Amino acid sequence: MKKHSARTVGRKSVFIALLASIILVISALFSELMMRLVEPERPDNLPTHFINNPTFYSYKPNFQFSWENEAGEGVSVFTDENGFRNPIAYLPKCEALLLGDSYVAGVNTHEEGTLAGILRKHGLPTYNAGVDMFSSGEALQVLKYLLIKSKPEIVILAFYQGNDFRDNLFVRPPKPNAQTSGGSLRKTYFSIAANSLLLQFLHTHLYLGILKGKASDPMASYTLSEILAYRNQPSPAMQEAIVKTDSILGEFATLARERDFRFKVLGIPSKAAVLRSFKEIALYEKDNRSRSFALQTIRKGYSFDRPDSLIHALCYKHGVSYLSLLPVFRDHLGEAPYYRLDTHWRAQGIKIAADTLWKEISDHD
Repeated sequence: MKKHSARTVGRKSVFIALLASIILVISALFSELMMRLVEPERPDNLPTHFINNPTFYSYKPNFQFSWENEAGEGVSVFTDENGFRNPIAYLPKCEALLLGDSYVAGVNTHEEGTLAGILRKHGLPTYNAGVDMFSSGEALQVLKYLLIKSKPEIVILAFYQGNDFRDNLFVRPPKPNAQTSGGSLRKTYFSIAANSLLLQFLHTHLYLGILKGKASDPMASYTLSEILAYRNQPSPAMQEAIVKTDSILGEFATLARERDFRFKVLGIPSKAAVLRSFKEIALYEKDNRSRSFALQTIRKGYSFDRPDSLIHALCYKHGVSYLSLLPVFRDHLGEAPYYRLDTHWRAQGIKIAADTLWKEISDHD
């Protein structure tokens, strides 16, 4: 009788566990569906994946997706076999590699109007290796990957002064044999996680935000980290970000000497720096700490030129050619180079940047 009772209890436990698992799976699927229905499309929700290498991500290869810019104009984006925004099999034909984040990728602009597209019109076959939210450290890993398949004459790193210092702070160096590490279960999880809004939300807000303490870390905020970048006296975290950026640029310079290509850094200022306005910092209105951080920065001493001066000094240290777009865009404010709400360039802004870069490159040929 006791054995029968124990067996019954065991079956009930298994049934309850199975039922709880089913409810949990259904709840997760329902949450995923609801997030996809209500979540607006954003740059960090673009179709990205890890490309045989967990040290960086790209867009999905051989893929097409659409984007609508602030003007309501629809843009079709096509990716190549590497997951970057180029014609298929274009990499071996290129003389220039252009690395960077959303300012290079330009998904709110038709391909011919991007930085790479305009450089191609000028006669320089340019490979667009830009992806939204990239850091310089990830761009370095992309370069190492692309150099296996190409031999460029010039490599251009677009350094976005609004958040690349911040992004470089959180970049971890690749692990040895990272491409082959991890079992099939781990790879399957990362594949699912890369396409799940729910898992991304839990990773960002629960794991990173609460467990890792980034919810209270000013450098984890794109808005606050940019405000900190303008302070004359950097915080310890910002100083660490500068040190990491220094190290990354040193690796770029070493790679340029070893692989015999010209290396140039293009300094891309933020809209806030160009207009000299804290309120133009991305997501300023959405972070309730923005005003207090801005007031502290004003009282402690600041300069909207500081990020540009910092990256210029690091380039000089490593003997790297540097082109700053900060004075260029301040001189062209009458041409309205930025969108009104979006902090990115309009088509006219991209043309100003591309023409300036082309003149710099052609004058030194």
